[in-house]
Amino acid sequence: AGVVAANVAMALMGDTVESYLGGDKIEVTSEEKDATMRAGAQLAQRIEGEGLVLLKNDDEALPLLEDCTQVNVFGWASTQWVASGSGSGQVSGQTTDLLDALSDAGVSYNTQLADMYRSFCGERPYKSAGALSSRASEFCRLYEPSIYDKSCYSDELLSNARKYSDTALVVISRTAGESIDCPRAQYKVDARGGVVDIDVTRSYLELSQEEEDLLRYVGKNYEHVVVLVNSTNAMELGELETTPGIDAALLVGCTGGGGVRAVVDALWGRTNPSGRTTDTYAYDFATAASWANSGAMGEGIYTNGQGLYPADGTMNANVGVSEPYDAVRFCDYAEGIYVGYRYYETAAVEAAAGNYPGFDYDAAVTFPFGFGLSYTSFKRELLDVTHEGEDLLAKVRVTNEGQVAGRDVAQLYATAPVRQGVEKSAAVLVAFAKTDELAPGEAAELELRCCER
Repeated sequence: AGVVAANVAMALMGDTVESYLGGDKIEVTSEEKDATMRAGAQLAQRIEGEGLVLLKNDDEALPLLEDCTQVNVFGWASTQWVASGSGSGQVSGQTTDLLDALSDAGVSYNTQLADMYRSFCGERPYKSAGALSSRASEFCRLYEPSIYDKSCYSDELLSNARKYSDTALVVISRTAGESIDCPRAQYKVDARGGVVDIDVTRSYLELSQEEEDLLRYVGKNYEHVVVLVNSTNAMELGELETTPGIDAALLVGCTGGGGVRAVVDALWGRTNPSGRTTDTYAYDFATAASWANSGAMGEGIYTNGQGLYPADGTMNANVGVSEPYDAVRFCDYAEGIYVGYRYYETAAVEAAAGNYPGFDYDAAVTFPFGFGLSYTSFKRELLDVTHEGEDLLAKVRVTNEGQVAGRDVAQLYATAPVRQGVEKSAAVLVAFAKTDELAPGEAAELELRCCER
């Protein structure tokens, strides 16, 4: 009986048993390892390139011309590029930042500016400890010298920068993730060696006063200005539209080990951005239905929770000091289904019907869900809608009507019928598909399939 049982176990789990016995060792040559690493890096760069979202491109400011081989890179975050989020989403090991990627591509950057930022603050504090060993007020700390601080931005530095290049890249970064809710206030340092200042009038996901001032200065003094939003989270980015002189903006997210090279490729047109926003970028996040219950504002505390997990002496490992959890908390998601674009699109329909007075979609939303520009232009035609069993199938023709090659994303939205009194949002993304790269004048047909039920 034992032999039979062992044979059955080996048949079902032989690979697992063999691995525990040390029989799964595989010899890999250094050449094979290097080839695998190169292939992985190329894939990561391709994924980053396809996910880049072109938010703004006035007067075809992007791509930059090939003879633009020198740029000024503004923003302290340009020297502390965000490669990943916190906790389990963190990239370990060495990563390539924007300045290195520019150099690798043969583009020179103003080292005087970079050296000034490094002397202001050399490394992002709490970076090595991570979010699991710090509080949000520490991990989500902003560092940006004031453009009016002559000890940082001396007249000589600014004059040399204008002579160096008429093109300026401005980096805006935010980082958060596991165990860290973005704080409702800004904890920031705006002077070399300065203390932490708290601005309770702005949240972490808004631009700081220093960033606004920097954008205004750069927009006024440079011919070509491109903002790179290097953030793990959606932000309030209305200033990209209202600040004079901001020509273009790219949403680049966090770029992993080496994906930032795709950002440089996109800036000079070797990659055509084809990504779309995965969230609604509102002028003011307080207009969202979920705002009131986000972060600490949404926490409730059970009055009879003492002695129950985790308020039973369990230590909290998510902060920089050892302390027990003080309560058992809960959160009521009162907004229900109205999260993100489902709220804003529904609010717009209700406002048009006279049921939601005072709501103005255009005044609320900066960049809608599913938004993204391209260096070319596309025409989309709905060819047919058919049913296959319980599936609905939409056929779409996409034609590149512009002058350069690019890829487009077709998105299918639906308004679900209300059945048995169950509420539905006014619009739901039910299918999407991206074309292969289309040359100017080339067309492709896409099939968008969703379950009608």
